Amino acid sequence: MDIITWVRAFFTARSLPIFIAISALGSESAYIVFLTLYYWLFDPDRARQLGMLLGVSYGVNTGLKTWVDAPRPFVDRPDLAFPEVTADIDDASFPSGHAQGAATFWVYLARSYQRPWLWIVAVLLIAAIALSRIYLGVHYFLDVLGGVLFGTLFAWIWERRPFPEVRDRSVKMAIVGFSFFLSIILPSLGRACGVFAAFFLTRPQFIPPQTRIKQLLFAGVGLILIFGIYKGSQLLFDRLDLYPWLDYFRFLGLVLVATELWPRLMLKIGQCSPISGDRP
Repeated sequence: MDIITWVRAFFTARSLPIFIAISALGSESAYIVFLTLYYWLFDPDRARQLGMLLGVSYGVNTGLKTWVDAPRPFVDRPDLAFPEVTADIDDASFPSGHAQGAATFWVYLARSYQRPWLWIVAVLLIAAIALSRIYLGVHYFLDVLGGVLFGTLFAWIWERRPFPEVRDRSVKMAIVGFSFFLSIILPSLGRACGVFAAFFLTRPQFIPPQTRIKQLLFAGVGLILIFGIYKGSQLLFDRLDLYPWLDYFRFLGLVLVATELWPRLMLKIGQCSPISGDRP
């Protein structure tokens, strides 16, 4: 608690909008943008591995929060709450999902490319997002430390040992079926399992567009489509009060539209090039 108080005293109340913006860089919406653009415009194969990794990391984070069930700082101390930040938070505190997601995403990329500037960006973003969660009073220091350590560990291992390619159709269906089964018995894992299953099933068949015009069309219109589906399905789920495990199909469909349907459409109209030869 003293660390939260000290951080707020150091940065003052006028820093609130800045920390809200920094925290948003670790949100679900932000990773939809980052990962989708990386998949479409840079490296579809590596983005596929990163998508599976994020699904696993998010699932473990959700499971740990349920198991540990640690209260948020603003629950222990209501005076720490910023209503505009805490109003929609109803899960546990340890480990920080924002910190774990940031470490998972950026450490994986930094390790993959081994560029000094990318390591600097990764460290700064992870630290800034972790600090923002403390300032906003939604996590203790140990929450963000745990998130960073878990995320870094997963990214380190996954980059060294990527998820193997599975050619046997029955094995593929068994893996997808198991991910669905997990979402049934643990509905809170629906999103994570849906993301993992979709990236697991995806087989990139395109070369990212090379010209600015094609990149703008591919990414600009594509993001409008993806966010339309994302927000529209969210409103539908909230309004109909659907079973939580149905999030599995919501995110499975969202990812498959981004990784399969949209690239195939772009191939049809000549906005990107096909990979020679079919993949298994």
